[in-house]
Amino acid sequence: LQRCLTSLLSVRGVQRSKITVYQDGFEASTAQAAMSLGVTIKHHVRKVLKESAAYIADHYKFILSDVFADQSVEFAIIVEEDMIFAP
Repeated sequence: LQRCLTSLLSVRGVQRSKITVYQDGFEASTAQAAMSLGVTIKHHVRKVLKESAAYIADHYKFILSDVFADQSVEFAIIVEEDMIFAP
């Protein structure tokens, strides 16, 4: 996550205040990486589900529900933590 966020923040026009990390669970190192770079982090408490795909779908539902509920959001780009961006 640290590498992903660092590379994202190096892209021209990206504003730190517009980045939100949606964390599935409460892994301390993930939260620390986001906080160390000064980006917003929101935690999703996992439900008990039977299939692994259901966890992914539930997490995306959490993300998209939060984004669409915020009337000030004009657009959203969802990325995974293993993505690296060119400056």
